[in-house]
Amino acid sequence: MQHANFHQQTTLAKGIFERGFTFVTGVPDSEFKTLITELEANELGKRYVLATREDNAVSLAVGAYLAGERPLVFMESSGIGNAVDVLTSLAITYEIPMVLFIAWAGYKGRDVVHHNAIGEPLKPLLDVLGIESIDVVLDEHDPNSLLDIIEKALELANAQSSPVAVLGIPKKFAEGDF
Repeated sequence: MQHANFHQQTTLAKGIFERGFTFVTGVPDSEFKTLITELEANELGKRYVLATREDNAVSLAVGAYLAGERPLVFMESSGIGNAVDVLTSLAITYEIPMVLFIAWAGYKGRDVVHHNAIGEPLKPLLDVLGIESIDVVLDEHDPNSLLDIIEKALELANAQSSPVAVLGIPKKFAEGDF
């Protein structure tokens, strides 16, 4: 019976589509390894398109939205620097609702120096851009809490006609275990 329960668990990728998203793109990061593995196994070339840069991922999401899709873009926090131009010139200007699922490297300065450079001021940077954000601790053993937050972000993005960021705090940094 325990084996049957394992197969009934909602995976993060499956849950994202069950919660209303129809298109996912993003740039690989270690915090997303399980999500990427699931997406590549089941959705590559269908509802998932791999991106090599964050600006490319946001551009793909804008195009997908204009074609009738509901996009989610994943990236590491340092990648927001690559995405600022396309966020401001396309997504924000043309009021494109999308969820930015950002692995928050540099959370409270609890990471390596090059991650802290953008990680520490990430929230104020998003605030300056007018992108609302929601924090969540990443816990692969509890995907439903994360999925609830991601779904809430999609509702906000649609209501505001703008990008909304879900800032995924790596569990080791949230707990101070680094």
